[in-house]
Amino acid sequence: MKTRTIEEMRAYCEEATEGPWEHSVYWSGATEGSEAHARRKGEKPHAEIERDGKKILYWKRALTEKLDEDDEFYNHSQIHQAKKPTLVVGTYTYDHGGVPQKEDADFIANARTDMPLLLEFVEKYCSIELFEKFCAEQVKLNKEKL
Repeated sequence: MKTRTIEEMRAYCEEATEGPWEHSVYWSGATEGSEAHARRKGEKPHAEIERDGKKILYWKRALTEKLDEDDEFYNHSQIHQAKKPTLVVGTYTYDHGGVPQKEDADFIANARTDMPLLLEFVEKYCSIELFEKFCAEQVKLNKEKL
């Protein structure tokens, strides 16, 4: 762990996948015109993307909903952008990956929105030098704990 300036922290926020992020959902997908798509008649998709020249339709599902085993594409226990099926943390296969602890996944997803707000507050209401000095002290303390 190293001491970072507020500019470096801001750069991390700006370079990350656009937020907000969610952990409480997974995205269930089907190629337009497929059997899996036909089973969802009348159910409006939450997102559509183009992949390999085919339109893929996605529906947002709660983690507590039963996984549709017939879906062509699905991901589970990952962190996504809230409005589209852009995977941020985890993998696309159900058997491999994601964030094992719900609390860790919730922290990561919420940090995407919270971190920029904290930085904005610090820049507006605090001494940047004092903040960066505090961060350096915390890094030192954390190294001593290792």
